Amino acid sequence: MNVIGEIVSWSLMASGIIGIILLLRVLLKGKIQRSLIYGLWIVVLIRLIIPVLPSSKISIFNLFDTGISSVRLNTSNASNLQEEVLLEAEFSPEKDIIITTANEESGQAMKVEADMFNNNSPLRNSLLSETVSLILLLIWLLGSIMVIGYFGYGYCKLKKELKGAEKVTDEKILIYAQQIKEKVHIHADISMVKGKYPMIFGFLRPIICIPEGFSIEEVEMMLYHELIHLKYRDNKVTYLQILAVAFHWFNPLAWLAMKLMKEDMEIACDERVMALGVNRKQYANTLLNIVFTPKNQQYLVQGMGENPNHIKERIIKITMFKKHKLGVSIIGGLLLVGVILVCLTNAIPKKDGGAIPSAQQSNKDTNETTKLPGANNIAVFGLDADGTRTDTIFVVNFNDHQDEVRIVSIPRDTKIEWDEEQSNLLKPESVSVSKIGEMYAYSQGQYIEQLAVKEIEEMLNIQIASYVIIDFTAVEKTIDSIGGLELDIPQDMYYRDSAQGLNINIKAGLQQLNGSDVLGVLRYRKGYINGDVGRIQMQQYVMSTFLSKILNDGDISTITASALEIIKGVKTNINVDDITYYIKLVMGIDTKNIQFYTIAGEANSQEGRSYFYPDMDKNLTILNK
Repeated sequence: MNVIGEIVSWSLMASGIIGIILLLRVLLKGKIQRSLIYGLWIVVLIRLIIPVLPSSKISIFNLFDTGISSVRLNTSNASNLQEEVLLEAEFSPEKDIIITTANEESGQAMKVEADMFNNNSPLRNSLLSETVSLILLLIWLLGSIMVIGYFGYGYCKLKKELKGAEKVTDEKILIYAQQIKEKVHIHADISMVKGKYPMIFGFLRPIICIPEGFSIEEVEMMLYHELIHLKYRDNKVTYLQILAVAFHWFNPLAWLAMKLMKEDMEIACDERVMALGVNRKQYANTLLNIVFTPKNQQYLVQGMGENPNHIKERIIKITMFKKHKLGVSIIGGLLLVGVILVCLTNAIPKKDGGAIPSAQQSNKDTNETTKLPGANNIAVFGLDADGTRTDTIFVVNFNDHQDEVRIVSIPRDTKIEWDEEQSNLLKPESVSVSKIGEMYAYSQGQYIEQLAVKEIEEMLNIQIASYVIIDFTAVEKTIDSIGGLELDIPQDMYYRDSAQGLNINIKAGLQQLNGSDVLGVLRYRKGYINGDVGRIQMQQYVMSTFLSKILNDGDISTITASALEIIKGVKTNINVDDITYYIKLVMGIDTKNIQFYTIAGEANSQEGRSYFYPDMDKNLTILNK
């Protein structure tokens, strides 16, 4: 395997994406929020860090003759001969050499003249190329180690300095910090120490440094800036940038991209602070005062006054700041989604001059318009805290002819009976009767299609094309990415369960809730008169509010900015092409045409266990009207 060829191919593809983003940055600068341009750099960062990405028909690399699988250094060609040569060789300078190859199924031998081992022989050239590849690989590794070592030394040095720093005890500063944390929805405890200049340092347990000698108003501005960095996890992005340049230290475009990304990160942070309504003049003056304070520059931190050479543009942006119109935000968000789809996928590998058909397309005419099998039904499973049971289950049905969406909820206690085929998939025990929410746990997170999806198909008399499994972390991040939800809570919700990490304490009434609180509402089980059905109705109310905010307010840009992080909590069999198809359907749907249902049935107990008994006859008609 020609590793160095793979590395160069990887870097070349990333360079192509960097070129695209540089062009977009020039064209869009001043026209859309800098946070969206910063989001474009996130695409570059992913390309620089992850060498292998999925293939799709919409990848920009399909425009070129070769994809990632075919862009290689020529040194790999010479090594192919070595891999084919096997087993026998009678060597004599005066004799022909008989070599048996792995490709000779007929058992015949092929003759290779003795001069194959002369100075111009393929085998000798192959050995030479392998030696060169090994040397280049060692050089690449050495360069990567040096980059990581350089930044690692700076990290350890700064950590040592901060270890003995005095903690901030000024009550006014602590009150300001708490108020700003609540305002931007940060719930974690954060250490604050006295330092030479304002910054946030650290990956898992970040520390905020507050310098002395500044007024309380200036300290407030510093706190806004550093806490916004923390909210959007810019401190973590910085360490990923170091990893990116460590992988691609030989590529000047990688260094340029990370430098510009750092600059756009700071302006994006300024914009987000301005959007909170802080005093622009005070913020700008604080920034100027910090910039002219003597200090050592550190790449490992997010500091309000980094890079004095960049200060002019930041001050202009601050003084001229105004919120972008909704239409501009939507266009910018859609652009970011498009860039993600075309730049974070690879070309479909070529074979015999054409694309290798996917399993879904293998029996289709390549010119035929793709239609998703099984109508447009998606089964969605929400995992509980320990990631074993599917605590929330519903089916999303798209009707593209009537521009409708039907969402059908299925109680997690719905009683099901295992057939023999399903029982054979179980680990480590066998059962005949269970709840649908437990199937995922019994199979240890496997066979979702053969188990729960199959049960839903039979229950609703439908064919399900796709499934999505999402954990609670992804739900919380999704809600936070759109600024929370305004919900009218019908009753006080109080519930504690240390085993599940539940700490729900939400008062009744209309209120703005962040992701953590909305998650508490979704998970709350006690106090509903009609049991789990009541809980499902509350979940449907939350989903309806969420969809209304997305489709009516058009708050797409914020969602796409956090989509890359949210997707970590999702497991699905939906491919990129189908995602674009669903997005198109959703964007054209009026919220009035989104209908919620719960399967028919009744709750009862059997042998000390509560079950929901579905009415099979009534349920067959829910999605078949």
